[in-house]
Amino acid sequence: MANKTIVSPLDEHKGRILNLALLGASFGMSCILFITAFIGFQPDQFSLSDRYFPSPTPTSTGTPTRTPTITLTPTITNTPTATLIPTRTHTATMTLTPTVTLTGTPNEATQQALKEAFEATAVVVSQDWQPVFSETFEKDQNQWPTGSQDDDLKEITYKVVDDRYRLNIKAHKKFIGLVDIPTTSVRNFYFSAEVRQVRGAVRTDYGFIFRRDSNGNYYYFGMNDLRQYTVRRFYNNEWSALIDWTSSAAIKHNDSSELSVIAEDDHFRLFINDQFVAEIHDELIQEGTFALAFQLHAVGHVAFLEFDNIELRVP
Repeated sequence: MANKTIVSPLDEHKGRILNLALLGASFGMSCILFITAFIGFQPDQFSLSDRYFPSPTPTSTGTPTRTPTITLTPTITNTPTATLIPTRTHTATMTLTPTVTLTGTPNEATQQALKEAFEATAVVVSQDWQPVFSETFEKDQNQWPTGSQDDDLKEITYKVVDDRYRLNIKAHKKFIGLVDIPTTSVRNFYFSAEVRQVRGAVRTDYGFIFRRDSNGNYYYFGMNDLRQYTVRRFYNNEWSALIDWTSSAAIKHNDSSELSVIAEDDHFRLFINDQFVAEIHDELIQEGTFALAFQLHAVGHVAFLEFDNIELRVP
């Protein structure tokens, strides 16, 4: 008969207990090792969080965004308010005198006020400035040219008649004639003379010359029977129209008219019968003397002219 091993129930029970103990020990050891490894090799949670989820506080980008509040440039744009250029444009409003002078385009009330101011100035000047020459032709005290003259340009007779200086003229050619007034050379002055054409060509012009210098340069202020006036400059043998022929109701029809000039440096104010008509600025001729003047424009033209009440005053 074959041998058979007989296992006792007690031995079998002991074996099971041993196996369970070994399993429990192994499991416990595994748990201890796992916990130890987990604790020992755990990564730095703060460095990782800092690396992948940066803290909002270090992001000083939020605080530098105070620059918008610091951007005071909008408030610093007080420069427009500091730009007092608009207020400085008072110079424009103050410069009403030049704009209201010759052309007469501005406001009529302003122009009238300026006209009256200039006329008041002329009255003051004519009264306060010192008279240095006066001629009423009641006596021939200044020995004016008299008698007849005939040359290539004209035939002319000079007379002192009825307290006036009368010229009877016939043109052989177009020409301008002068009769010197015995005055000294001056720069600033008030000068006036009454002029009239008794009869003759309507285009004949007549008036006076001022600031005639030693080189033969001068200014001419004249009028005609078309009730027009002009101011011209003769300089270096060339004519320039400072004021071309301009109509003026201040000129009397078929009667004497008084032409006047106030000269102050390069500024000339012009009057006809005490009415302001224009002003000009010109500095080419600095000073000079005066002369009666007339111009006939065609061959055969005649003119019968009268001059009276000549006056020169200086400051």
